Amino acid sequence: MRCKGCELELVLTSVVQDAPPGFERHSFICPECNARAARVVFMRNGREEDVASMPMHLAPSIVPASTVQEEHNAPPGILGRLMSRLLRYKL
Repeated sequence: MRCKGCELELVLTSVVQDAPPGFERHSFICPECNARAARVVFMRNGREEDVASMPMHLAPSIVPASTVQEEHNAPPGILGRLMSRLLRYKL
């Protein structure tokens, strides 16, 4: 918004909420000639402070997968390797 006298940009000095929700009265002042102006403004979506805060819910705890793997220590030899594979696949 510009000053009608000196054409400089007006500075917002105060914001007062009016009775009907969504309406505000803005007061401005010119930094050069100290002219004052007021304007009633409709806030279509409201302000961030007016919005009810969303409830915070904690996320369920996540249990990490086990990093320890079952190890079968097979004795050396072909029979040991065969038994190790059978135990691994649980056949």
